[in-house]
Amino acid sequence: MVHCCVIGCNSRSERKLENITFHSFTKDTTLRDSWITSTGRRNWTPGKNTRICSKHFTENCFKRTQRMTFLNASSVPTLFIHRFPIHSDGNPRVEISSTCVTTDPIMQHKSYVDKPSTSTKSIEMDIIKHPTHEAVTTPTMTPRKKKLIKKLNRQTILAESRKKKLAIVRSKCRRIEKKNAELSAIIEKLQSKNLINQETADFLSLIDHQKTDFLQSNKSKFSPEVRKFALNLHFISPRAYNFVRQSFNTCLPHARTLARWYETVDGEPGFCSESLAALKLLVKNAKSERKWICGLCFDEMAIRKSVQWNGRNYIGYVNYGSQLESDAIPIAKEALVFMLTSINGSWKLPVGYFLINGVTAEQKAALVKICIDLVSGCGLDIVAVTFDGCPANFSMAKLLGCDIESDIINPVFTHNGKKVAIFPDPSHMLKLVRNTLGDKTFLTSEKGQISWNYIQLLVELQENEGLHLANKVRGVHINYRKQVMKVRLASQLFSESVADAIESCCEDLRLEQFNKCDATVDFIRQFNALFDILNSRNLKSYGYKKPISLKNYEGVKEYLENAYSYIKSLKLGSDNILITNRKTGFLGFLICIKTILFLYEELVKTEKIDFLSSYKLSQDHLEIFFSAVRSKGGFNNNPTATQFKSAFKRLLVHGELKNLTTGNCVPLSDINILIHSRPEVAINNTTDRNRLIENDEEILQSLDNEVVVPKDHDYLADPTRLTEYAKQVIIYIAGFVVTKLETQLKCEQCLSTLRSPEKLNNTFLIRKDKGGLCHPSKHVVILCEIAEEVYRKNKMLKKKDLLHHLLQKCLKKCIGLRLFSADYHFADLTHYSLLLKAICKKYLNVRIHYATKLMINNDDNIRNMYTKLILFKGQ
Repeated sequence: MVHCCVIGCNSRSERKLENITFHSFTKDTTLRDSWITSTGRRNWTPGKNTRICSKHFTENCFKRTQRMTFLNASSVPTLFIHRFPIHSDGNPRVEISSTCVTTDPIMQHKSYVDKPSTSTKSIEMDIIKHPTHEAVTTPTMTPRKKKLIKKLNRQTILAESRKKKLAIVRSKCRRIEKKNAELSAIIEKLQSKNLINQETADFLSLIDHQKTDFLQSNKSKFSPEVRKFALNLHFISPRAYNFVRQSFNTCLPHARTLARWYETVDGEPGFCSESLAALKLLVKNAKSERKWICGLCFDEMAIRKSVQWNGRNYIGYVNYGSQLESDAIPIAKEALVFMLTSINGSWKLPVGYFLINGVTAEQKAALVKICIDLVSGCGLDIVAVTFDGCPANFSMAKLLGCDIESDIINPVFTHNGKKVAIFPDPSHMLKLVRNTLGDKTFLTSEKGQISWNYIQLLVELQENEGLHLANKVRGVHINYRKQVMKVRLASQLFSESVADAIESCCEDLRLEQFNKCDATVDFIRQFNALFDILNSRNLKSYGYKKPISLKNYEGVKEYLENAYSYIKSLKLGSDNILITNRKTGFLGFLICIKTILFLYEELVKTEKIDFLSSYKLSQDHLEIFFSAVRSKGGFNNNPTATQFKSAFKRLLVHGELKNLTTGNCVPLSDINILIHSRPEVAINNTTDRNRLIENDEEILQSLDNEVVVPKDHDYLADPTRLTEYAKQVIIYIAGFVVTKLETQLKCEQCLSTLRSPEKLNNTFLIRKDKGGLCHPSKHVVILCEIAEEVYRKNKMLKKKDLLHHLLQKCLKKCIGLRLFSADYHFADLTHYSLLLKAICKKYLNVRIHYATKLMINNDDNIRNMYTKLILFKGQ
């Protein structure tokens, strides 16, 4: 307990008086004596714990902050309220202090208060020191004056009480404003700790619209906005949820509360009532009178074979929506999931799942019909059903009423007076076509023999040369059997770049091993363009990648009809491909062609939609959902039936809470692996200025000396000598180098030397150019060839500064060469040396980046193979 040492002052820390602070004695000896005299004590020395309260100092003596109150160094106590005993004569004994001064009129009148006393009475009175140092005695206390003083005291106490309440309210407001102001900082901190990404940060910023709701703690009920925010944030990142909850003083509900909210969702096998209710609400709240048009897709996901007891019944047995009690029911090893994707909107929603252990075509057909009826009852139309290449799915299509075996394929069936088309997933069909060509190695078309061998020869040529003809085909693409499920390998194999590379080897480089490759090149191009049409998504795309609309329909229709005839003419051996046991992929593409033409007539031509994006009919949306389910298990990507049910409920709630007018797919983003290099920056900094850096004397001292050094042992094969194939690829890479430098350089004269005024005589570059490729100048090509020779000779070096070492060797080779035009600004040769460095460095960065990827162990990757094996075995 701390108390004031001034005689007559009753201030103590235990009373917790408002705005009263206690201060230690000053260490200044001159002022310290004045402090001791001011206490009214004689022959007394203060201790280290002695304090004087703030009532004895004027306001200008203080320096106040939000939390602390300090005294100025020159402050001296000058205000005093002493208690003096009243003698029997009724007059108080007054002692005058030479430092006792007060100017507060309230304090002057506040002392005249009668207080009852027994033997000894005391009153509070003010002693005012006048300039003449004469004491002013207390006037006589009249009844009227006593009444006024009492009234004044009551008003003073009331004012102090209200002032205290006002301070509490202001402090509370400051705390609330402080929390609101720090919300953006919390989001930034979440991002800095990699707890959330930019998309999640944008979502968290929505809390700004509900500040007051989120800052109220200990609430019995949470608003819908808080429930939406809490469920979505906890779904995205539990760690970020806990961080926000702790930072905002438990403004969000506890995780156990979220679990109770999830319990309101049934989540049992069958068609989900919550999904159907959400669809009805979507139709009801539609702003326009248009009708939602959807595509239905279904697929099986492998789950772990396991049976668990949840306290009421067993979970893990086969369940089609009504749990049966029988010992003969097998354990489920798959989950059959149905999902809706909007064609004229940007939303998707799982509508149900079933635990199965294999399902027949009849069962699938019945489930599809039930799903169509339920969705139609909600006010939406299903126009297409998407599935993969499982044989049972094609049998299901026959049972639904589709004709897929006759010469005239009809992929449309009618259900309750509505036409619905089947749509085999193009990605799965492309993998089946790749598997057929890779396993059988030969097919036959009207142009000749289609051979898998040409693709293998291209891969071998590119690996031997260490350079690629602008394609992504590697060894993993031809050894695909351990990664047979990856669509990326098939789509990169059947691409325009692979067709151009094979054709260039045959016609431009005239390599004998690529003779008679016309049929193979045509086969690759046919399926590349067909896959683009069946996977269109962006209106800003070009060619066949653009969605089908009134503007491009005629061209697309003509190509689809030609592709239809081309596929029907293919043969495996002497038999038509459609009557062999490897027909599924080719038949699937034929059905897709018919379905796309049917949907255009039904939707675009009737103006129900403006364009048809075929990607919305893809099964990719369901595959993304499966990935999300597996990710909920953490390190376990093979969930049991119980875990699948829990993940399904969470994903379902998350999907319903998201705005159904916006898509929830992750957008593709470009990844730029090139960084700004110092030569380009130096050129920009020295443009139109005096010399700011020293020239490279080693290069400049021999610029005018044209020295040609003959090569020793020229009769031997030089491993660094560039073949015609390598030169073709180097020119292509040189165009890429120029394109990158043009985005970084600002010197107009330097930029003018990079491009060639006329197209180079490079057949491969001309073949690849669709109007956007860069044709580099011959001097840039020379520098890139020099860099390639240096790289081939020193690529085995593993130095810490490898790039700098290779760059110096390139610059040495440039000595004696007259590069770039004569009107180049050689007045300041700084730009010349920096431009040489920039070109060589950019080219070497490309080559080293590719070489680094090859350093990885090229042994067969068995992780993916065994992972799939475990999933499909239900272990």
